[in-house]
Amino acid sequence: EMPKGMAEAARVASVHNCGIFLTNGANVSLVLGSVDGEEDDMYVKFHAVQLMMRLLAVTPAQTQEAVLGQPAIVGRLMRLLEDKREIVRNEALLLLAELSKGNPELQNILAFQGAYEALLAIVEAEMSEGAAGGAAGVHDCFR
Repeated sequence: EMPKGMAEAARVASVHNCGIFLTNGANVSLVLGSVDGEEDDMYVKFHAVQLMMRLLAVTPAQTQEAVLGQPAIVGRLMRLLEDKREIVRNEALLLLAELSKGNPELQNILAFQGAYEALLAIVEAEMSEGAAGGAAGVHDCFR
């Protein structure tokens, strides 16, 4: 277990580092640009989404601002919902839910980008498979 002083120092450092990273909105675009490449690498996509989740956890408002400043990012995230691998798709679902939480502007952008249709397609696909494991994906669609 980390001593209280060290935990606070780690928190301050993480906020500082995330702030520096998000100061240049192009950094977020670069991270998510890797998910659109010709290379269909599950690990690159998964870890790009994980990085975005960490940024959201530490500096939510700044991360939302960075996404709003780079309009192509939302489209890239929406394309992740079409990934054939559940792990990538489910992480993208969680990211979109967290990203849009409490931000009506992002919610509107997602609606116009076809988020509702994409979520319904996921629910239909999961329900048609009838797998018990699909329940988590369906639950995430309704978050």
